[in-house]
Amino acid sequence: MTAKILRGRTLSFMRWPETIDDHSAWRYEEDGALLIDNGRIVAAGVYADVKEKADAGVGTIDHRPH
Repeated sequence: MTAKILRGRTLSFMRWPETIDDHSAWRYEEDGALLIDNGRIVAAGVYADVKEKADAGVGTIDHRPH
């Protein structure tokens, strides 16, 4: 199995910011995660949501609180 979950803080850019104060252009997750399979990101977001998308037995590498 080559899939894994990386858990920690995540910052995702949803679109190009229109101004310096355009906070809707990005999303910050304190408890975020990436699901990686065969070297590709297949899911990103809140850890609980990403964990549901993973197959049973996929390991989690926890980078919290760093």
